[in-house]
Formats: sequence, structure tokens, C-alpha cells
Amino acid sequence: MLKKSLVCSAILALTSSLAIAGTMGAAKAPCEKYNYKAGPYVGFSVGPRLMQTGSSLQYTGAEGTLSAGYGHLWSQWFYLAGEIFGGNSVRLKNYGTDILPFARITGFRSTWSYGFDAIPGIMLNERTLGYVRGGVVNTRFKINTAAGVVEQSPTGWRAGVGIQTNVYSNLDVRLEYIYNQFDKQKKPTWGHPYANFMNLGIAYRFV
Repeated sequence: MLKKSLVCSAILALTSSLAIAGTMGAAKAPCEKYNYKAGPYVGFSVGPRLMQTGSSLQYTGAEGTLSAGYGHLWSQWFYLAGEIFGGNSVRLKNYGTDILPFARITGFRSTWSYGFDAIPGIMLNERTLGYVRGGVVNTRFKINTAAGVVEQSPTGWRAGVGIQTNVYSNLDVRLEYIYNQFDKQKKPTWGHPYANFMNLGIAYRFV
């Protein structure tokens, strides 16, 4: 009688263990593939700025930029966004002077900038976006002359190219090059100012 009880107990324990193991295996879900999601986002970037005028005037500096935009994906590969931005720069080094008929320009710099860009792009893989950007920008310039400081706020166009990749949850990292071009400036005349940027930044997507 005792032997039969032990055998029955052993069979019951074994079948219970197999049932529990089978249940645990069924509950374990496979890893889900990551899908990039577009929507509203905010960003911050910083990088060197090389500003020139087409004459002997130029300076190097650094600029920080805040941005906000909205992006959309079609067929999980084509991307389009609109972005507003605003930034400010510091001048690190000034180069050159320019002689005008009635004044001598000893240096110049830009301060704040703001504008709008359209950003089309293509998903290179499920986490990485390659894109171009183009839009308008307004920049405040300060020009140092022998007669004092002159301030101007011309509007220009800009274009750039970049890459953006997801690194954690909804946080992306950006690396981009941007070119800004302005019309020839008068009063005083100091050339066609243009700027080159190389920005490193982050973007947080609210999706």
C-alpha cells in the first residue's frame, strides 16, 4: 500500500511540473521588431559656425539652437517634417578688416537667428533617418565700424543635410551640416554674408 502511494505521488509531481513548464514556455513572447515612429518633437543642437562676407571679413564662433517640429512617415520609409528653430551664437575669433569709402569695418558677428525648415528624408533602416533640409532664416548682425556699431537683420535662405538615429526609447541623436546665404548688405556695404554650420544635437519625439 505504501509503495503504491509513493508511485502515485511521484507521477502526480512529474505531471504537475511538466504542466507548469509548458505554461511558462507559452507565456514567453518573442522580441518585437523596433518601428520608428514620427510625430511632434523638440530638439537642441550646438556646433561651430564659420561666418564670412565674401570680402576679408570673417569670424568663427559657436551656436546653440532650439527647435520644435512635426514629422510624418509614409509606408515606413519616406519622411517629411516641418520645423521652427531659434538660436544664438558667440564669436570666438574675428578675422580681417574692410575699408569703405566713409568708414572702416573692424569686425562683425551674428547674434540671434530664427526661421523655418522643411525636412524630407528616407529611413535608411528601422532606426536611422537620412534627410535634407531647406528653408528661410533671419539673423541679427552687429558690424563694428570706425563710426560705431551698426545692427542689421537680413533674411536669407538655407540648406543642409543630416542623419538622425534612435539611441534610446524616443531619444534621437542628430549630426548635420547647414549652409546659410544672405543678400549683399548695404549701409554699410559689407558683402554677401554666408555661414557654415556643423551641428551635433538631440531630438525627443512625443510618440
